[in-house]
Amino acid sequence: MDDQVNRPHRKAKSKKKHTGDKIDANPKAFAYANPGKLAKQAVRSHDVKEKRLHVPLVDRLPEEAPPLIVAVVGPPGVQSHLQLSLLPADRNVIRSAKPP
Repeated sequence: MDDQVNRPHRKAKSKKKHTGDKIDANPKAFAYANPGKLAKQAVRSHDVKEKRLHVPLVDRLPEEAPPLIVAVVGPPGVQSHLQLSLLPADRNVIRSAKPP
């Protein structure tokens, strides 16, 4: 095992730097196909960004607390009224459990 020699890593190939000669060779290939559509898209994106900044804040808290309604459904003989009385409901103890 000690005499095993692993192959060395390959050296990375050198990459050529991008020069803008493709655009210089064929400028029509990199031009906008429809300038009117581009302008319309720019206006719309600007409007969407502005609309996001001016969204009105809505107070979504209710004026009154919602009523507390809990239903425990099960076959007869499973002590559903006992389960209802042992159920923690917002730190309030349910004192009046009505069996069906």
